[in-house]
Amino acid sequence: MQSSINKTYSEGDRMIDIYLLEYLIAFYEEGSLLKASEKLHISQPSLSRSMQKIEFELGISIFNRTKNKLELNENGLVIVEYAKNIVALEKLMLEKAKEIKNRNLTLRIGLTAPGPIYKFQHLFSPSSQIKVTTSIQSEQSLINDIKNGLLDLAFINTKIEDVNLVCRHVMVEHLYMWIPKTHFLSKLTNGIYFKDADGQSFLLAENLGIWEDITRKMLPNSKLYIQNINNLLDIVTASTIPAFLTNATNNLRNDDNRVAIPFLDKEAYMNFYVICKKENKNLLNNLNK
Repeated sequence: MQSSINKTYSEGDRMIDIYLLEYLIAFYEEGSLLKASEKLHISQPSLSRSMQKIEFELGISIFNRTKNKLELNENGLVIVEYAKNIVALEKLMLEKAKEIKNRNLTLRIGLTAPGPIYKFQHLFSPSSQIKVTTSIQSEQSLINDIKNGLLDLAFINTKIEDVNLVCRHVMVEHLYMWIPKTHFLSKLTNGIYFKDADGQSFLLAENLGIWEDITRKMLPNSKLYIQNINNLLDIVTASTIPAFLTNATNNLRNDDNRVAIPFLDKEAYMNFYVICKKENKNLLNNLNK
């Protein structure tokens, strides 16, 4: 053994695997091969061979061996402290690498409507470490783009079954009519049907995707005035024209002079499912605060 150790030491060209250092630390902490092997979930002979390999790689003897006992000698007690530092530094390095990866990560997200942007504000916030690009598209276009790798995540309105995709329900968005308290429909606080609101003029934000399609279909006799989202709130505040909001955007629009009345039709409720490729399912962790 000693000749092999000296040969390895003189070559000076070996690297010790991290797992061997972790085995050494476990042996030191548990005090015996049996207890350490149980902790590591490996066989005792396998652990014993690993300890021999460490000595071979180091080029020095770090154990005292007797017939029934193996213990660290003075060299081993020094080496195990370095092993602890190396393993700790590797952990810190991996954590830092993960942090850098998240900071530089760009998520390409598609949506049928912007509701999830408000639901997951932490992800879309300018202060988020993750860069996000978004696009409003039809549901089928989003599914195709996910499959073709053009998007990382997509929010759609139909639950789909696909062996290559993950599909998870994340929210239900509910549409409200947002009108001045002086409006003749303002007393219907328990809810209103589209047919009862049809014919009214409405202010509507641009790029609402499927919500614009629904409001045009359900309010065929209404005039919809499309406004830039950045100007909409100021225009609504300064006018008496009805507008829309949802349970996702309600907390962003505070106006004591207006009341939110829920639409009761089934078309006023929209399910959202997030989809991604199965190999990218870890990206769903970014939806958690």
